[in-house]
Amino acid sequence: MINYHKFLPEDFYYPVLAKRAWDKLDRGENVLVGGMYGCGIHTFLNVFSLLEKTKRGVRTDYYAVEDGMGELKLWVKSKMNKPGRKVLAIHGFEKISNRREVLEWLQQQRQPRPAGMVFLVVADHTVVTDPESYLALTSAFFGERLEIGPFDLEHTIRLVKLNAQYFRWEVSEEKFKTIFELTGGVQRLVKHVCRLMSERGVRVEDVEKFTEDPSILFQIDLMVKIMSTCSISNLCKLGITDGTGKIKAGLVAGYWRNYQSEMASQLFPGLSHLESRVFSVLYGNIGRVLSLERMGDVLEIEGSEFSPWAIYKLISRLKPKIERNFRIVTVKGRGYMLERKVQ
Repeated sequence: MINYHKFLPEDFYYPVLAKRAWDKLDRGENVLVGGMYGCGIHTFLNVFSLLEKTKRGVRTDYYAVEDGMGELKLWVKSKMNKPGRKVLAIHGFEKISNRREVLEWLQQQRQPRPAGMVFLVVADHTVVTDPESYLALTSAFFGERLEIGPFDLEHTIRLVKLNAQYFRWEVSEEKFKTIFELTGGVQRLVKHVCRLMSERGVRVEDVEKFTEDPSILFQIDLMVKIMSTCSISNLCKLGITDGTGKIKAGLVAGYWRNYQSEMASQLFPGLSHLESRVFSVLYGNIGRVLSLERMGDVLEIEGSEFSPWAIYKLISRLKPKIERNFRIVTVKGRGYMLERKVQ
């Protein structure tokens, strides 16, 4: 069986995106690619490397960031004196805390022949939620920014058909729209929902069966953590919520309604459901100030409404129940911040 990325037709989403990236790199421009993991970042990279074979006189090297800037610098320097035009692809750039300084350093290494060495930088959803951290100190650095997100209905249907053909799954066409409603077009969710339907006979109505699957649960948990820390506008940009602020993927919406952080369920099993929800939002943003309005936005994603006064009362009830391990600090005029107590 051929590799999945080789199977994808040239006019599909990832080959089109990879070709667009190569077009910019061929013109001597740096390219930034980012999006929520689970939407096909690795598929894009595989297709990108496949297209590399069609390029003559170009040397492409790949680097996965593990622990910041030190090793990356050594790697870049080791490639600088190699002959020919160079494309250096860096994956996992979000792991670097001082991104702007690193991009500035990379820009300096490109001189005096910037077209001779260009960079493809791949990162997570922070490309969308924190775009300024992907600017160099004295320049934009990137000539093109490409965002990978969940599919719309049309692309989701095509993905289902392609996956069914490649993996030899049987998925009824009458279920396509329901699959989209369950997954919100998130590619990893689409893949594994179809797998369970075909290989294990799980019905689309059996939502709990889907959320028991480790791959699906992993993606949902990732999205919930993003939802706890991102603004409503950024969640819409990421494709997690729609234009009205509601969660697009039915699987994620159902999970979010009952979401409690692991810390809440382990340390404070006696909390009410709403108290646990408020603690989970604070814990997901530990050390950061959250306004009552921002907390309300996060809680209302599920479709319920919370007034600032209602959240204030919940916080007042929550404080004494968690005071053994945490304190909720009131930051005058700004909101509340959760701090861990030093034992």
